[in-house]
Amino acid sequence: MSRLEAERDHAFLVRDNFRAKIKCSGEPDQCAACKRRGVACSYPAPPSFGSASAGASAGTPAGTESISPVSVPLSEQSHLPVNSTAEAHEFPNGLQESTPSTLNPVFGVETAFPTDMYTQNPLPIDDFAFFDFSNDLDLNWLFNNSPSDDLFGSSPEFLANFQSLPDLQDNPTATHFSSLDFKVERGPQNDEPKEKLKAFTSNIPAEDPWPMAWNAEPLPEGKPLPPLARPDEVPPRVTGSFQKRPILPQARDDIQRVLGSSLGRPPWGTVSLANFPTTEMLNYCIDLFFARFHLGIAFVHRPTFDASSQDCVPLVLAMASIGACFTNFEGAKPFAHCLSELNRRLLLFMGESETRLTRTYQYIAAQALQGSYGFCNGSKRLFDMSERFRMSLVHNARAMGLFQEPAEFTLEAHASEQSRWEAWLAKEQHRRLGWAVYQYDASVSYLHNRRPSIVVGELSLGLPSEIALWEAESAQAWMALHPWSDNGPQAVPFRNAMRSMYANEPSEKPLTGGTQHQYIIATTFARFIWSLKELESSPTHDLAPEAWPMGDGKLNLLKQLDRFLSSPTAKREGKRNTTMRSSVEINQIVHMSHLTGAGDLLDWLHTLARSSGTHTAARARMVKWGSENSRRVRDVAFHSAQMLALVREYPFNHPAESYNAFWAGVALWCMAHLLPPVNTISGLRPAIQIDSLGEAGDLQFDLSTEWVEQGGEYAITLYGIPDLVTLEGRFEILEQTATLLEKMPVWGISNNFFKVVLLLIKEEERGTNVKR
Repeated sequence: MSRLEAERDHAFLVRDNFRAKIKCSGEPDQCAACKRRGVACSYPAPPSFGSASAGASAGTPAGTESISPVSVPLSEQSHLPVNSTAEAHEFPNGLQESTPSTLNPVFGVETAFPTDMYTQNPLPIDDFAFFDFSNDLDLNWLFNNSPSDDLFGSSPEFLANFQSLPDLQDNPTATHFSSLDFKVERGPQNDEPKEKLKAFTSNIPAEDPWPMAWNAEPLPEGKPLPPLARPDEVPPRVTGSFQKRPILPQARDDIQRVLGSSLGRPPWGTVSLANFPTTEMLNYCIDLFFARFHLGIAFVHRPTFDASSQDCVPLVLAMASIGACFTNFEGAKPFAHCLSELNRRLLLFMGESETRLTRTYQYIAAQALQGSYGFCNGSKRLFDMSERFRMSLVHNARAMGLFQEPAEFTLEAHASEQSRWEAWLAKEQHRRLGWAVYQYDASVSYLHNRRPSIVVGELSLGLPSEIALWEAESAQAWMALHPWSDNGPQAVPFRNAMRSMYANEPSEKPLTGGTQHQYIIATTFARFIWSLKELESSPTHDLAPEAWPMGDGKLNLLKQLDRFLSSPTAKREGKRNTTMRSSVEINQIVHMSHLTGAGDLLDWLHTLARSSGTHTAARARMVKWGSENSRRVRDVAFHSAQMLALVREYPFNHPAESYNAFWAGVALWCMAHLLPPVNTISGLRPAIQIDSLGEAGDLQFDLSTEWVEQGGEYAITLYGIPDLVTLEGRFEILEQTATLLEKMPVWGISNNFFKVVLLLIKEEERGTNVKR
């Protein structure tokens, strides 16, 4: 038994049972073993957690007192964190274990929680260690969400519950950080967390009577398990008639003990917040969030956002985690990872303590940011948790009615400009959050090759308004943008905008209101293409009585999507940075959709990348896939090259950039294997640069699209690659992809993809006996 396991068990042993070598079942007041034996049940003092001077050095404020586990009544000690150590562990980067105490996970202060508070959260204990795993080359988690035991690694010697939040900078004694530990006076009960949670729910409307929209009711505090039957009732027949191995009395006691132990201990240990950033540093991170972090649909309204509002605590923490990634502080990455994990726990705690919170804008917005961060930050644990968060996020958004058009506000004829602006903002924020959740869910199809959770048919939501209206700083600035209307423009119905894609001539642009609308429609088409890909690869597809027109349907959708392609190079002058960024992101969605619609490309490409190119069946499928349709090979090569060029020339640190660069690079490497070599002399072949960012009328762009449709004897070139369809070209495309990923400083997932590409290069060297 490990030292940590032994110390966990120590807190659940009583003196008499210890001497009798009987394991204590851990119930407060009197355990089951002592009750059966008719002896007194008393708990020993917990093991020493360090010297008394340690707490004094933390800077306890005058008039308050550190909470010591020994000073808590014995009846409450079974609820204290039990996975403690007899002496302080040393952690990487100088992190030290904090003195154990109960923690208020909402407001980040050590406090005496009510003894029954933890019984509301029967969640598994998930110890985690705050250290980087950048040297871990086991990258299977990128392609298969296997849960991770800890946050940043799996070294058992560092697993402990009592951790410290890493300092945002490398100097833990810097003056802009407080070294003060938060303390409160001891007391048998402290209902302040519950009272403060009530403030979050003051504006929540009454519950919808529709059964499928009910909130989960919180568990009644202190209520025992109801009896299954009256004491005089017995089973109507002999039990075990249909079981070969029925439950034995000892097994029944074990089941009860395991269940009781999970309810009698907290789901997480305490975390010291001595390194929690100062006000200035928090504001700096929030500023960077607004200035540098951009999702396709903005849903946090910067002009009216109040970071000091109590309602916004989890949202502020999610924004601070993301903003910290855009700083150049040495400790930014581990700080952001750990703060995001703590915020995840906060959201779980809030959802369990007051279920109505899960139907609020602040809660769902924080969940959306948590999920986006988890998918791109590079942490194994947060990556896995983000997929779980996605299901919860979609459910909460659906129950809140975010996928339905918001109710109209009735305004008086003489309502002020401020009132009209606020009424419009409420509806616009509703739409934007709903579309942001939809976009986040739909993106898993083309980025992760997974099925989205939202059904497109349930969307009866108007499209968001132009970004200029959303970013208006005041009611007066908002009114000035539409002087012809007092209440703002009417929202464009989603279905009308989708139908406009087919109402116009192919050469015309869709009838949509700017890049915000185009982003949503492009995402929807990409999601449809993935659904068709899923149906086409279904094992029952061949059993249909008539051939399903999957191929024609995908080509039609891709043709409509191509209408959104535009040349950033041709329109560089005179475009706002936000417009340019949105245009580039839409282009990347279109190019990625061509990879999604290329048969089962993404299926075998994931397997091939996961195995560093060595999976025999995947390589055989790649060869067969290439022989089935030569035009499809050229199409994938062209759009992969275009996507790499966009990431290289127009990087915006978007969370999806790392994924786009990686999948484009690996796909293009595979196409270099599949494209037929040209037999003519190299110097006499006409060359086509397939990553030239042009549009119709540009020479290289027209030659590339003609080559995709008709093929031909050309030397296929890219930036820095004279000939793609050679051994040297295969190495160069992988090296170029690795270089692009290495230059992405914000999101940790790029570093993980970078390692995968290095492994592909090594395997290419081994397979060809060529040393680079």
